[in-house]
Amino acid sequence: MYYVFKADDKASWAEVQGEMPNFLELGKKWHWWSDAPLPISFPETTFRILDDILLDRYKTGSIFDLYSKRLIKLLHNSDVRCEYFQVNVVASNKQKRIYLQYYAFHLMETLAAIDYEKSELIDSQIFGKFDHKDIIRMELIEKLIKTQRPLVRDAERPSLLLMHQSLKDMLTAEGIIGCKYIPYQNYRDMSISDIFIHE
Repeated sequence: MYYVFKADDKASWAEVQGEMPNFLELGKKWHWWSDAPLPISFPETTFRILDDILLDRYKTGSIFDLYSKRLIKLLHNSDVRCEYFQVNVVASNKQKRIYLQYYAFHLMETLAAIDYEKSELIDSQIFGKFDHKDIIRMELIEKLIKTQRPLVRDAERPSLLLMHQSLKDMLTAEGIIGCKYIPYQNYRDMSISDIFIHE
């Protein structure tokens, strides 16, 4: 069984202080959603978060999310193919350094995971300009189901991460917070983000 792995919609955002890391100068040689490691050093980056409850995953409004050290450790120990880069985090109300470590997470396992012949899709248009296929009912390819990889990114929809139930159960048992797990059969993709990624 697989789940779509997302940041919890109700979770707080981590806001970058100063400039967001810009990888556009790398052009087509490298993308955050590729399987290749980052070919340059990750720049020093600071984020501001609310410190009333420290989450294990934060949305950043960028191509990467922030993961806590304990979430990274669980993923690393579960044979997830990834790399991660430590960032600085401060509390929004006190502007003090938070000593819980956070990382920009880069998943390095991509697979054409969706079986489009068995899935149900509808044509849609965004802003009357961008043709797009919305997923109404998703089915996965047999290769993913058989290999039971713990966490993969869909090749065509790079913001779509799929997590195997064994890893999802481990994260739940460890009390990981700030994450959302949607059974893949219940997932409805009405997002336009991947359109702009591929433009």
